[in-house]
Amino acid sequence: MSETETVNPLPSVFSGAVEAVRAAVLREELQVTEIAAPSNLAPFSLAFAADVIPAQHSEDSDVATGRFVLLYD
Repeated sequence: MSETETVNPLPSVFSGAVEAVRAAVLREELQVTEIAAPSNLAPFSLAFAADVIPAQHSEDSDVATGRFVLLYD
């Protein structure tokens, strides 16, 4: 990074939201993974993908799947 580039500090309100989301207690039948957030929607973002764990291993969940995206501008 050059000396002329500035790094946007993480806003405290977004940082607090990220901490709260990451600390959430989830139901044990959920498999949640942090994924790359969309980069062009907001300057600050966080994203997760979630699946309901199937009864049989090594199969995709037909019960439910979803994504959670936190955006801050």
